[in-house]
Amino acid sequence: MPFRLRAVTTILFLALAVSNAAAKGQHDFTITTLSSHPELVTGGDALVRVDVPADIARQSILVTLNGVDITDQFHWDEQTATLTGLVEGLELGKNKLVVSSRDRGQSKEKAHLTLMNFPREGPVFSGARQTPFACEAFILPVFGTKLTKGIEPDCFVERQVFYFYKPTSGTPPPGAALFTPCPECTTKYPADVATTTTLEGITMKYIVRMEVGSANRGIYTIYMLHDPIAEPEPAFHTPPRGWNRKLFYGMGTGCSTGWYHQGFSGPMAGETPDTAPFVFPGLDVRLSRGYAVMSSTLNNNSNNCNDVIAAEAMAAAKERFIEAYGPPRYTMGFGFSGGAIQQHTIADNYPGLLDGLVPGASFPDAPFAVTTLRTDSRLLDNYFTMLAVESWTTPQKQAVTGFTQYATAPFNAPDGRIIDPRGFCPDTLPVADRYDPVTNPLGVRCDIFTAYVNVFGIDPATGLARRALDNVGVQYGLGALNAGVISAAQFLDLNEKIGGFDGDGNFATSRTQADMQAVHIAHRTGRVTHGGGGLSSIPIIDYRSYSDNKTGGDVHLRYFSFALRERLKNANGHALNHVMLVEERGPRANPMLYNLASPMLESAFNLLDRWLDNLSQDMRDDPQIEKLIRARPVELREGCMTRPTDRPPSTFIDETQTTSSTCATYFPVSSTPRGVAGEGLAGDIIKCQLKPIDASDYRVALSPQDYARLATIFATGVCDYSKPGIGQHPPKDTWLSFGPAGHVDDDGAEK
Repeated sequence: MPFRLRAVTTILFLALAVSNAAAKGQHDFTITTLSSHPELVTGGDALVRVDVPADIARQSILVTLNGVDITDQFHWDEQTATLTGLVEGLELGKNKLVVSSRDRGQSKEKAHLTLMNFPREGPVFSGARQTPFACEAFILPVFGTKLTKGIEPDCFVERQVFYFYKPTSGTPPPGAALFTPCPECTTKYPADVATTTTLEGITMKYIVRMEVGSANRGIYTIYMLHDPIAEPEPAFHTPPRGWNRKLFYGMGTGCSTGWYHQGFSGPMAGETPDTAPFVFPGLDVRLSRGYAVMSSTLNNNSNNCNDVIAAEAMAAAKERFIEAYGPPRYTMGFGFSGGAIQQHTIADNYPGLLDGLVPGASFPDAPFAVTTLRTDSRLLDNYFTMLAVESWTTPQKQAVTGFTQYATAPFNAPDGRIIDPRGFCPDTLPVADRYDPVTNPLGVRCDIFTAYVNVFGIDPATGLARRALDNVGVQYGLGALNAGVISAAQFLDLNEKIGGFDGDGNFATSRTQADMQAVHIAHRTGRVTHGGGGLSSIPIIDYRSYSDNKTGGDVHLRYFSFALRERLKNANGHALNHVMLVEERGPRANPMLYNLASPMLESAFNLLDRWLDNLSQDMRDDPQIEKLIRARPVELREGCMTRPTDRPPSTFIDETQTTSSTCATYFPVSSTPRGVAGEGLAGDIIKCQLKPIDASDYRVALSPQDYARLATIFATGVCDYSKPGIGQHPPKDTWLSFGPAGHVDDDGAEK
C-alpha cells in the first residue's frame, strides 16, 4: 500500500521549517517551493522562490506557468537577487513552471520545476479518504460562536479573519487568559486595549489577528499580533511587524473517538464556548512575545487518531500559513498525551514539518504503545476479576502489570475497547449507521485499526481492516514469578486463561493473532515510531508532570519517555537530542499534565526556541548531531524538580535520567505487562519471535507437571525477546504516500 513519492531534487531548509524542493537550471538559476514539496501542492497555489545569478538583470527574467507569463506575480529582492511569488491558478495534476532569460527578443529556458497540485481538501498522500466523515460547526475561540459548517465530504469552509484584543482590565478564571472580541478593530482602537512588547523589542497594541479556514478537511486557526489600522494586510512579502518569524504548532490530546469527524474545536484548551472569551494562558504568553500560533482540528487526536492523516492535515495547514505570511524561521510543536503522539509520529515520518518538540506526558505512538498497554490492561483486569482461580493480593497483581500501582490496570481496562468496533463511536455518527454484529453487521466500525484502513488495508478473507495486535507467546507475569512474588500455580493459571480478543474486540480463550501483513506495514511505514527519521535530527524536550501515582491510576506513565529514548538510541546509536524534564503533577491551582503555569514547562519552550535559534545560525559543514550538541543552550539541563514534601523547598536535580537514577527515587519509572514478560525498554515489538520453552528462563523450581502444562499453554513456543520482533525492520523511507490496498508483498517490500 505505501509507496515512495517520486523523487525530485530535495533540500531541507531548517530556517524555512518545511522540506523544500529546488530545481537547478543552467547558470545556477534555482526554483524552490517554499510552502510544500513541489509534488505535494494543494489548493491551486504555491509560494515559490527563484534564485537568480548576480549577472542577470531583473528585467530579463521571464516566469511562465503552463506556458502563460506570470512574471508579475513575483516580488524582486535586490539584496538577495531572488524573485518570490505566490503562483496561483494551478491545474489539478502536473503543472510546469519555467524560468527563462530574455535576450534580444529571444527567451531561453534556464530552469523548470513540475508542480503536482491536489485539491485543497485532499487527499494528498494519506490514501483513500476516511469514510464516513462528518463536518462540524467549528466553535470560534474567544467569540464562542459557531461557524457555518461545511458540506460532506469536503467540509470546505471559507477563509475568514477575526480580531480580538487583550484588555487592560478584567479578571480571568484560574488557568486562563482574558481576551475580548473586536470586530471594530479594523477601523478604531478599543479604549481599553493593552500593549505588549515582543522579543524583538517592538511595542504595539495587543490586537490579535485570527484566521480560520479549512485545509485537508480540518479547520485551521492562525493567531498572530497585527494592527489592522497601522499596518497593511499581511502577505508573504509584508508579514505583520509584530511577528518574530517563529511558529508554534499545537497538537491535541486523546485518541478514543478519533475518527470519522472533523472536530468542532482545536487542540488548544479554552477553544470551547463555556470558556469564551477566555483562552489558555500559553496562547497569551506566545502571542505577547511575537510568536505565531496555529493548529488544525485534525491535529487533535480526539478528532483524528490516524497519524498519516494528521501529518497531511498539518502539511496542508502549514502550506496555507506560509503562502499567506511567509516561511517561519522554524516551527515548534507543543501538546501533551495525544498531542505528544502527533509530534513524535509527524516529526519522524514527515520530517521538515516540525523543527523542535516539547511533548508532554508523552507516548511514542497510538496504535501500538498505547493500544498494547490498554488491551493488556483489559485482559489482566478481566482475568483478575472474572477468571482467576488462585488467590491474588494487590501487590501480586501490581507485580504482574509492572505498574507503580495496580489501579492503573483497571483504569486503562475500559479504554482497551479501542479495538472494539462498537467501543468509541463519535457522537456525529448516527447510531443506526454503527456496526452491530446482529442488527447491522455491515455498519461503520469504530476501532483504531479500521481508522487506519488507509494504511493497513483490508483482509480479503474477512473484508475487515488488517489488525496488527498480538500476544502469542507472551508469558504474562514472568518477572513476578522469577522475583518470587507470585507462585508457579498463579503464573500458570494466568497464562492458561488470560486469552486474547476476537475480531470484534470480545474476550477470547485463545491468544490474539496479528495479521502478518499489518505487522510488516506497521514497521516498514513507521506506524511504530522508529526514531531514525526526522526525530534523529531535531531537538526534543520531553516534559512530564508525573502522574504514575495519581489516585485511581493513569495512562500517562513515565515509562513511555524512556521507551521513546530507547528507540532513539537503537535507531541512531544515541539520544543526545532528547532532554527529559520531570516534576510533580501538583499541587498547583490547575494541576494539569501540561500546565503553562509551570516554570519548568515555560522554560522548556524558551530554551527550545534558543536551541533552534542557535542551530539555525550554525553554518558549519558538520554532521547534524554535532550541530545539535553545539546549539543546545548551556542552561538546558536534564533532570527533575524534587517534591516539596520530600525535600522542601523543591530543588532541581541536574542529572542524566535513567530508570534507576536519583530522579527515579522521587518519580519511579514503571514497567508494563510486556516488560514484566521480558520485552525490552523500547516496547516496539508487535509480534515476538518464538522459541521452545527453556528451563533457564525460570529462576524458581518448576515440577515436571508444570513444564508439561507450560508446553500445553505455549504449544508453539514462548517469546524470545533477545531477538527483534517478526517483521521488525526500519521504515523504508520518510514522506511515504499511501495508495490502493495490496501494494505491499509478504516481506513488506513494494511490488
